[in-house]
Amino acid sequence: MYHNLGFKRHFVSKINFIKIFSLSIFLVLFIIPGAFAAPQASLVAPAQVDVCESNTYVLYINNTGATPVNDIVANVTVPGSFSYDVGSTFITLPGTNSTEDPDVSGSYLEWNLTDILGNERTVVINEILPRPSSGPEQLELYNAGDSTVNVSGWYLKDHIDYTRAKIPDDVVSGNVEMAPGSFLLLNISGLDNGGDDVILFDDSDNQIHSVTYGNAPVGKSYACVPDGSESWDWRTSTLGTTNGGTRGDLNAGESVKIEFNLTASCNAAPGQRLTTNVTYSGGTIYTFSKSILATPGFLKVSKINLTTESNVIEASKWDVVNWTVVVENTGLGTAHNVVVNDIPSAGLQLLSIDSPSGNLNWTYDKIEPGEKKLVNTSFLIIGCVDLYNLVNVSWGCGDDDPCQKIYTKGSVKFKPKDPNLDYTIGPMVVPYCGNTTVAVNITNTGLANATNLTLCFSGMPGAYVVSNVTGANYDGTDNFTVGNVYSFGHQELHLQLWDEIRILWIHGSQRFADHISILRRRLWKPLASARQNSSIFHEWINSSQHFCQQVGSRSSLLGRYWQLCARCLLFVRKLPCL
Repeated sequence: MYHNLGFKRHFVSKINFIKIFSLSIFLVLFIIPGAFAAPQASLVAPAQVDVCESNTYVLYINNTGATPVNDIVANVTVPGSFSYDVGSTFITLPGTNSTEDPDVSGSYLEWNLTDILGNERTVVINEILPRPSSGPEQLELYNAGDSTVNVSGWYLKDHIDYTRAKIPDDVVSGNVEMAPGSFLLLNISGLDNGGDDVILFDDSDNQIHSVTYGNAPVGKSYACVPDGSESWDWRTSTLGTTNGGTRGDLNAGESVKIEFNLTASCNAAPGQRLTTNVTYSGGTIYTFSKSILATPGFLKVSKINLTTESNVIEASKWDVVNWTVVVENTGLGTAHNVVVNDIPSAGLQLLSIDSPSGNLNWTYDKIEPGEKKLVNTSFLIIGCVDLYNLVNVSWGCGDDDPCQKIYTKGSVKFKPKDPNLDYTIGPMVVPYCGNTTVAVNITNTGLANATNLTLCFSGMPGAYVVSNVTGANYDGTDNFTVGNVYSFGHQELHLQLWDEIRILWIHGSQRFADHISILRRRLWKPLASARQNSSIFHEWINSSQHFCQQVGSRSSLLGRYWQLCARCLLFVRKLPCL
């Protein structure tokens, strides 16, 4: 063992200072078989582990000596980048099992096997007499634990599931309240002399213990020595009393197997080992595992258009763009607890995504080395700027400190498109002193929207006045603001045109109407006479200027009155409609 080798190395280094007879004595002591026989321990670890993955480690403790050992404590030191997985322990003990976690202190795990054995051991089958030379078949129970156990209602079956003994019906001696170290003798019947299974059940039908024996010699008991151990043989019956031998925590020939799980953290370095020391009443055993290769995953993420094989797409507003999110593990180990967040900018609107969650945030439990995960996305371009799509990816051991954080981005190279506008204007026939409604239909057959569209009506006859505009905002001059005309859409505006003289009559003052009456009387006279009466014209002109100031008409309006007065015959024909 380790101690012996260490002592030997020390001895060799000092050989020049030791007499020859001392060397002879050492060699004789070292090679005597069993003279220093002691428990042996070995620690088995996986050669390679993935970061963030739980892996099983096994510690074996075997009593290869001839005597029992007591006060056994197993201590395992794990590398600082490994952590114990709570609830992962399974201990196989002589005649029983345990799932008790170790005491954890930093990187140290400690199992007090003496305490665990005392807690887990209970009543067991200790001796069987299946083929007596005379009298009934009998069986002995022994309380190997540290607590009193009431076995009333317990029973025993054989390999064909037939009940062969009941407690207390078949009790011969002893107390059903079995104290630690006590015995209970039972009569049992129907066991097979050629070999059988004897199985002990408690009053809740839980299997407690079982023993299998082979061909039974006449008058011999199948018994374990010492009591409650796993060392069985045919021997002279000692039913109801101890089978002899010195009982300890781990008897000669018995073993303990401790299985437990560790998880390597993100920063686990390769080539680390676990070390173990097992202390017992006779000394300490040291052992260590082989080197462990901790292999992390390594993720790469891209967001590409599978058609162009690029993350940049040239597109215009209202186009649909498609990207595929590719997450690939190029590392040697598995990437665990993978989290993906897809974040579109304000200029993009999600149309569809086939992620595991069906939305822009999703996870994978793990991605194996060489494995790729693909998610297809589709977005509508709703803006002209701010056109990108950010993808964040992380993985780790499930805590707040991931092993790796990466990101990628897909973007749109904006390509403007032009609208294709066409418009039609309905008939603009305005009757004297009346009005007409004019319809303007605007159609956009282009691939882009026309936004903030304004129509300018130039060259409109000065004798017309616009009112009752719908489908646009009219600024009172020549401009009509329609707003947006979307691609392959249309917009309509309507307006009313009025004869300006009619408008003046409706909105004019009574003073102006009086002047019109004067004009009507005066203008019926011959044109020559009217021209000679200049004072009437001057009065009318002054009144018209005052009226124009009141109603806010254009300055050119006065000029049109001059023309009307000069063409008196035409003016007279129009006046009756007033």
